[in-house]
Amino acid sequence: MKRIQQLGLALCAALAIVGAQAQTPKAGGTLNLIVQPEPPNINLGNSKLGPSSFVGSKVYEGLITLSPKLEPIPRLAESWTISPDGKTYTFKLRQNVKWHDGKPFTSADVLFSFKQYLPAVFPRTKLIMDQAESITAPDAGTVVFKLKQPYPAFMLIFEATGGTIVPHHLYEGVTEYRTSPVNNTIVGTGPFKLGEWRKGAYIKLVKNPDYWAKGKPHLDNVYFHVVPDAVGRSIAFESGKVDAIRAGDVENFEIARLAAAPGTTLSKAGWEFLEPMAFFHMNMRKKPMDDKRFRQAIAHAVDRQFIIKNIFSTFGEPVNGPFTNSYGFKDASVETRYAYDPAKAKALLDEMGLRAGAMACALSCGFCRCPMAKPGSAWPSTCVSVWVPSASRPLSSRPTCPVGSRA
Repeated sequence: MKRIQQLGLALCAALAIVGAQAQTPKAGGTLNLIVQPEPPNINLGNSKLGPSSFVGSKVYEGLITLSPKLEPIPRLAESWTISPDGKTYTFKLRQNVKWHDGKPFTSADVLFSFKQYLPAVFPRTKLIMDQAESITAPDAGTVVFKLKQPYPAFMLIFEATGGTIVPHHLYEGVTEYRTSPVNNTIVGTGPFKLGEWRKGAYIKLVKNPDYWAKGKPHLDNVYFHVVPDAVGRSIAFESGKVDAIRAGDVENFEIARLAAAPGTTLSKAGWEFLEPMAFFHMNMRKKPMDDKRFRQAIAHAVDRQFIIKNIFSTFGEPVNGPFTNSYGFKDASVETRYAYDPAKAKALLDEMGLRAGAMACALSCGFCRCPMAKPGSAWPSTCVSVWVPSASRPLSSRPTCPVGSRA
């Protein structure tokens, strides 16, 4: 059965994604997937890019993983306790775990990962580990994190992407972790090992015969094919070269057609923890973004449902704050909702003195692409015009704002 994993971005909206129907697993076989773009590295400790995480999370592990409800599930830690005051986390590590090079996994690897390596290469882990008063290992199978104050979301950092456990023995003597050549030595504890990497073609992972979860993984191999263009990725799926595609592998408008093929399943599971969001981040040190009325006007002027329907082909949902709708710490009661209301947006701009001139253009502002976005992506660097439609100048007759009016 073919699978399509999907993901739809909406402006200030959570992404919808997809997985596969549950089936009884059988031992053996090969799974063919797509990774795009080709990652620079699959060392999950060193590279947190999406493609690196997609491949590397099958090679490396964290102390825990997360359920669809974001509940912690044991991985390299087989159990843990949290003190009544919420400040002390004690992890009991899984015994008889081996790194892919045969060396034993111990608490020394956990200490090294969270005290030295990850804070040096990953700002999010550093920020959260700054909450820790101490990190200690009473013995080879125990690690204790003592916090300065309670932090309810602390457990979430221990999943594989944020809390990648890396092998201490490979980094002995290394002082510059970010650029060390050792990062190119792919050694984890996960269910798969790096078998072959043919640049520009595929990354092949092979079954780890010494994996701590006996009887797993069920697959013998996983191929991550590198297919540069979206049309080619659609063809790879239709032709059977790949067995499953995820959100972003093909254009959103292709999903309905591909999902209609016999034996294809469309699912929206799997992105509960890492739901992406698209949003405007305004530089409030510059005019007119420093005026709350301008920011409110922009919020009222954006038709998010139009974007979800017409740009993301219905794969998305609006959100009204910095958290996605499935995030466990979201409190919708404190969010402000801005309905699509062009008249209200115009009134706010008028109140600021930004009245539309003869060309119905109030002003235009520089809009920079996200630094992580690749050239040619859906959100290029551009000049965003704040254009005020009227009865005499409907949307269809929208003019181009002069670049010289950029704020």
